[in-house]
Amino acid sequence: MFGKNDIIDFSVALATIGGLFFLYFLIPFVGVVFLLSLPIPFLVYRAKNNASKGVLLFVTASLIIILLSYLFGFPGEIITFLFLASLGFFIGEALERGFSVTRILFGGVFLLVVPLFIIWLLTAVQLGESPGSLLERVILANIQEAVRIYKEQGLFLEASEKLSDNAQAVSALIAHIFPSLLVALSLFLVVTNLLLGVLLLRKSLPLSWSIESTYFWRAPEPLVWVLIVSAGVSFFCSYPLLNAVGVNVSIVCLAFYALQGAAIAFCFFRKWRVPIFIRVVFLFILFLQQYFLALIALLGLFDLWFDFRKRVKQQE
Repeated sequence: MFGKNDIIDFSVALATIGGLFFLYFLIPFVGVVFLLSLPIPFLVYRAKNNASKGVLLFVTASLIIILLSYLFGFPGEIITFLFLASLGFFIGEALERGFSVTRILFGGVFLLVVPLFIIWLLTAVQLGESPGSLLERVILANIQEAVRIYKEQGLFLEASEKLSDNAQAVSALIAHIFPSLLVALSLFLVVTNLLLGVLLLRKSLPLSWSIESTYFWRAPEPLVWVLIVSAGVSFFCSYPLLNAVGVNVSIVCLAFYALQGAAIAFCFFRKWRVPIFIRVVFLFILFLQQYFLALIALLGLFDLWFDFRKRVKQQE
């Protein structure tokens, strides 16, 4: 049964979802941040209410977004919305059930990646193309569209010209590592929405773990053997398909170790009481500088043997 407070909570969640979706279209470029934040209202509402109310919010919001998408001519965003809404519902369900951080990360990535791969393969079969050529063609079309928009807006003109000249090679490279990029981006999406959701819920809902406990998170130990084998395949195997599998699996493993490295960094940030501003700068550098990201991934990898946080654990 819905009481007065339930109706208010439901309305606020629905309005937040609609507002985030509207801001995505209203603000160019930056609007994608609001789109990627869509799981949060679903997450928070599901964690604070039972499953039936969470499903009701999911169905109601989805029907409204589908209707508005067709009315205003952007039906292509419906699939994106459904994926993000499902992720929010899953994380909220997982938090209520007391799932571990690792279980939520792997479950969230699985939820996002596997259906996308199935859609990709079915689309390739329907069009009579190989999955690789379809992917490369779509990436090339998106690069050309991005170049066109940048030129019309007068942005990044020199970089746009270089990208236009090398569009074919860039699209082939991205297509080669696209599966691992998709997994890595899905992991980032799950982590950011999970941590923001926990921050919003920490005062209103008892959780089985806290933000502080994530500073001691470690990737599953067997993952290092997966990395060793996949790296060996990518370096020494000349067969194109196996080489591509090795490269992509290696990148996925390193994405998880980068997450572990970031957890180590924030563990010491907390111990040394580093200002919030410095932590934000660290995150910006982490996302913008690939060499720094590689160093953080190595930090996470070597933590398997050196256990950098051991002394901090003992003190706590």
